[in-house]
Amino acid sequence: MTDGAYGIYEAIIQATGSELNIFFVILSIALLLVVIPLYRMVLKDRKEKRKGDADVEAVKHDKHLERESKFIERERLILDVIKENTIAISKLNVTLENNGEATKATLDRIHTRIDDMNNGQTAIKTDVAQIKVKLENSLSNQTEMASKINKILLIVDKLQ
Repeated sequence: MTDGAYGIYEAIIQATGSELNIFFVILSIALLLVVIPLYRMVLKDRKEKRKGDADVEAVKHDKHLERESKFIERERLILDVIKENTIAISKLNVTLENNGEATKATLDRIHTRIDDMNNGQTAIKTDVAQIKVKLENSLSNQTEMASKINKILLIVDKLQ
């Protein structure tokens, strides 16, 4: 220490009458010289820690906002896909309904044609049955006529 510092100590010692008072004065000066810088360091550390915590919180907040924006974007994409799928499904429903009506109309026409064909076949079967009956009647008439003609020929042959 310098001579000035010793001079201050000696002036304090002479001003005080007791050694105990000198001890407390020196102790308080030492505490001031030691505690104040320590206190400032602690405050500075706390300030830096709070600043670091604030930075960490800001980063967390930014990450949270980023996650939220990604989540919102994902939801918007999902909603867009749902809208597009809904439009496609409604178009398919309209197409299926139109095809169903067309198929129903086509089946009605097919059934009408089949019914007409069945009626035509029934008419043909009836005509064939009538022709068959007429042919059988004609054959039986021819057979009867042939037998009568044979009898007549036999009779004529005997007569001659």
